Amino acid sequence: MTEDQLELLPDDAAELQELLNRMRELDPNERDYFINGVQDEQSHWPSTLQSLCAVMEATLAANDIPNNRRTAEELAMVIGNYFGGRGDVYLPNGSRMKTALRDIEIWRHYNGKNLAELAQDYGMTERRVYMIVAEQRRAMVARKQRKLL
Repeated sequence: MTEDQLELLPDDAAELQELLNRMRELDPNERDYFINGVQDEQSHWPSTLQSLCAVMEATLAANDIPNNRRTAEELAMVIGNYFGGRGDVYLPNGSRMKTALRDIEIWRHYNGKNLAELAQDYGMTERRVYMIVAEQRRAMVARKQRKLL
């Protein structure tokens, strides 16, 4: 990061950058020990960060991102630095995200005449599908109106 970029981030950005640089200088064995510990010894990282790192590594690998392990480790460190210990950060769980994606899919397939068909396809009542369509319509209008300002 350049000095200009660091000025855009909170005061601890320079410290975080220094930590990332130090982590990059570790050889692979030291890096693995730092993150995962050894068999009978506790890791330096909490298990939540280790799990987050593993999930991100798998996602990055599935998207053919080079250096996926190293990138995942650094992302986990950054996320931990900025969000760790905060009680006010809410991350939706998978079911909440699945519902949101399902609602968008229903909106995309809705043509004004297929309410009953969508209700059957998604295993819900026509009323619920209608409510989802109305919510998605409001969201679309809100997105478009922002562009008009």
